[in-house]
Amino acid sequence: MPSGPVREAISSWEAVVPSLLERTPREAVGGVLDAGTRELVDRLCAREDVAQVLRDPPLATASVPVIDISFQFAGAALRFFSVVSTIGTTIDVTAQELRLEAFFPADEATRLEWCRDRA
Repeated sequence: MPSGPVREAISSWEAVVPSLLERTPREAVGGVLDAGTRELVDRLCAREDVAQVLRDPPLATASVPVIDISFQFAGAALRFFSVVSTIGTTIDVTAQELRLEAFFPADEATRLEWCRDRA
């Protein structure tokens, strides 16, 4: 099954997959996946590289507030951590569904070479 450029660039795939799949129902409205999201998750789980990770998960697959993710890009090893924030209050249903994901450099090399001001 062909992969895309993002999948090919993620070098920490085995650690990222369980975190993303575990997070999906929590991010869904009311914890229920809509038909389109359910189909996407089913297609993802059917991929051999994902199925292998689910059969033999890494030791640290517990729910955590951040996800470490490593990329191979332009010949460089880049390390980031991702934080997802929920925007809104319990009285603002529209804003309650907003999510903001931010990536931060996880090491000095990534920060200096890829996250500095390039203006």
